[in-house]
Amino acid sequence: MIDLFPLDASLGQLIILGISTFALGIFAGMVGLALGAIRYPVLLLMGFNPFVAAGTNLGVSILSGTAASWPHWREGRVIGRVVLVNRAADNYRIVVRWIVCR
Repeated sequence: MIDLFPLDASLGQLIILGISTFALGIFAGMVGLALGAIRYPVLLLMGFNPFVAAGTNLGVSILSGTAASWPHWREGRVIGRVVLVNRAADNYRIVVRWIVCR
């Protein structure tokens, strides 16, 4: 069975990650940076396995992106066709990458 919440970080690391993510999130919001571009290197600097850091970064990005986009979907401010076309292009990219990297 897959453990969805493996705890391989100390309490101190979790506190530092929380504080740094909060501070960097404020900074990134002011200058328009994607927080994942900052979060991943921070996880690496703290000694996390690169694959775990990448997966964690993606998980946080997915959850925060979903939460942030929900009000826009609800108010009809999202063009569904554009989302589907971009999703299809991403799926194509993933398949090509999988074939090339096998």
